Amino acid sequence: MTIPPPDLLWAHGAVRAALGRGFSLDAEGVASEDIGNGWWRLFWGEGGRAVLLGFDNDYSDTAVGGPPLDLLADAPDWLPWERVTTHLHRDWPVGFVYWWDGSSWGRTSYTCEDGAESTLPTDDGELAEQAGLAGGSVRPEVPAGRGEPPGRKVPWDGLPEVHATIVGSAMKRAEERSRPVRPPSEALSAVVEFLRANGQDEILAGYIGDQHLPYREPQGPFVKGELGTLLDALRAHEADPESGRWLYVRVTADGRVSRAYDTLPDWWHPSTEHTWAWPDMLKLELASRAEPWRPDWEWLLDAAALGDGVPPDLCAKTRS
Repeated sequence: MTIPPPDLLWAHGAVRAALGRGFSLDAEGVASEDIGNGWWRLFWGEGGRAVLLGFDNDYSDTAVGGPPLDLLADAPDWLPWERVTTHLHRDWPVGFVYWWDGSSWGRTSYTCEDGAESTLPTDDGELAEQAGLAGGSVRPEVPAGRGEPPGRKVPWDGLPEVHATIVGSAMKRAEERSRPVRPPSEALSAVVEFLRANGQDEILAGYIGDQHLPYREPQGPFVKGELGTLLDALRAHEADPESGRWLYVRVTADGRVSRAYDTLPDWWHPSTEHTWAWPDMLKLELASRAEPWRPDWEWLLDAAALGDGVPPDLCAKTRS
């Protein structure tokens, strides 16, 4: 879809606001009313620039799944940052933010549906000459911004599954601390022998803390039966009272082992955007480590510490 230029959107909304047809006009700009389908708002900036934001209740896939999407990633310095951020942190979700530089629309990168196509009007050429509404009137403008404000936060919905993806994003960016090389052991040999006997090339397992089925594979299935018991024995054998126990392990049938204690490793590829980071389990695990061995992302495990916003570097910069 091609987003109509702001002059046309302004005409569409302003005329309807004047006629009392589902739009309002205020000192900030023009906005549609949410009647259960979605909404959009347009406001003008200095120099003929404009900002458009909105949400569709059915098609704004940008607002669901995975870590929060930073809709202001790569936004220009002139964006009215504080005003836009205020809208993003209100009680209703936002599925798209577009900025008009005087000649074309821009937005952050994604390929999924953002809801603009179903929420915005199609061509409305008959209104193009009516944007002024009345002779001598001046459309409202908001001051230009001066660059992205420090400490900006991206809103999130507080859902446990989204919390897990935020923690997973931090774990992906973290660096693995060096630990002593683990020597060969009977516990490791038992896992390798099981793989060979059962024709498995490797096992990738993540510890989730469940009492009965504590390990999962990247695609989601639990590690059951004897192999789960063997992994438990290996993890217990390799535990260190100071630096803790591994969270993810990869064991191959030829005896190679990769372990991750602080990070979501490159070889862990889940089947969904949920990154298999379990905050409640991680709280318990990290509490058992000595202070120097706790990763910098530990503070994220308390959802309340995030408040109503997530640092942009932990958000998705694109979504498909």
